[in-house]
Amino acid sequence: MRALKFGPASPFLLIAVGVLFLACSRVQTSPDIAQRFKRYAEASAAHDLKTLEALTSEDIAWQLGPYRLRGKKAALGPNAYDLGLENTLIFRNIRVDGNVVECELVERNETIQAIGMTEVRSHPRFTFENGLVARKEPSGKEPPAEYSMAEFNRRMAPLRKWIRGNHPEAVSKLVDSDGAFVFSEDNGALMLQLTRKWVTAGAPGRLTTQ
Repeated sequence: MRALKFGPASPFLLIAVGVLFLACSRVQTSPDIAQRFKRYAEASAAHDLKTLEALTSEDIAWQLGPYRLRGKKAALGPNAYDLGLENTLIFRNIRVDGNVVECELVERNETIQAIGMTEVRSHPRFTFENGLVARKEPSGKEPPAEYSMAEFNRRMAPLRKWIRGNHPEAVSKLVDSDGAFVFSEDNGALMLQLTRKWVTAGAPGRLTTQ
């Protein structure tokens, strides 16, 4: 059998070299992305907005529930909200594949506890471009129902109703004219304050069963 020979401009050789280059790039990129995500996760947990800003792409797109946040300023809003809310963030089961990172995110705060949950879990996906977080979106994996965002929203209903009925002035700060939630450090602190007032008032309407 004759050996297959490739000329200098052989497309087969170019394809082979290209595949090898991409494979090597992925292997070389993963450790760097892993370290960058580690910094990003640590900054998120510490509510270090300056570091998060440095690790976020200018044109980031973040799918957060029903909201699609575009641009660095909008994307940093939820991080600032977490600071005001004193939200505890735990990143675990981290998996890195090239420039994509998936993990389990656990959130714990006074509001979550007040409505009768211990924590909320989600499975986000982060895509890096040029070493910066360029996309954040759900990975498609769902947490157990008792820790889901659906359960959180179900249990938040009585608190939200109480806020609308007793603190309408707060609603105008928390929600914009289009009905979208406004993520900011001040609103995180406001939600924490309202939660404590609701608890002091006896947490009217609080759900006690699953």
